[in-house]
Amino acid sequence: MQTPVLHTARIKQIQKLTDTVYEFTFTFLDTMPMEFQAGQYGTVIIDGATRRQYSFCSDPKQAGTVSMVIDTKPNGPGSKYFLLRKVGDAIQMLAPLGRFIVAPSERRKVMIATGTGIAPIRSMILENVKTTPMTLYWGLRHETDVYWDAEFTALAKQYPTFAYHLVLSQPTVSVAWQTGHVTDMLEKGLVSGDADYYLCGNTHMIAEVQSYLLAHKVPAEQIKTELF
Repeated sequence: MQTPVLHTARIKQIQKLTDTVYEFTFTFLDTMPMEFQAGQYGTVIIDGATRRQYSFCSDPKQAGTVSMVIDTKPNGPGSKYFLLRKVGDAIQMLAPLGRFIVAPSERRKVMIATGTGIAPIRSMILENVKTTPMTLYWGLRHETDVYWDAEFTALAKQYPTFAYHLVLSQPTVSVAWQTGHVTDMLEKGLVSGDADYYLCGNTHMIAEVQSYLLAHKVPAEQIKTELF
């Protein structure tokens, strides 16, 4: 695993995904390449005393750039920092960090995410979908929170071994997607001990899903978690 290095990155592109969620794409100004494994993150230096961690959401094989998802809804130091940034600005980033990565095995990978916890999961999917059977359960609250749906739907059509399930817990209008919680969808599916599970999102979801999987005899070493 690569040793983290303090990099200088330049903002190449800012894409607004929802009213509060943005995708920032960076290039790097230093000579040392920034290589990462799907699921890892970088620590952005906000100021001398403040740092914030953001997972990479792009394919590690995408040469020359990396992307992060920034949720500005919390309106904390990280949110305010990125809301003031523009294309061409340089930032300081310590990377790569984290051990939430895909473990080699022949088992299907089942990804369960809530909110922007989808960021490292997307990176895992983009890197592995061509070669590895995968299932994604992604939980959001409202229809206005949805992004990347067209991308995941297209991947599911292109690769028969990839299954995609989007579920909304609080839709305000009638929607074509499933409604409820990701845990509801998991109970409808086939929980198997012959799969590796990757959970990323809020504390409640992770605790509930982890307990459910363990109760259904999934070995603990086949459950990987990352809090968002």
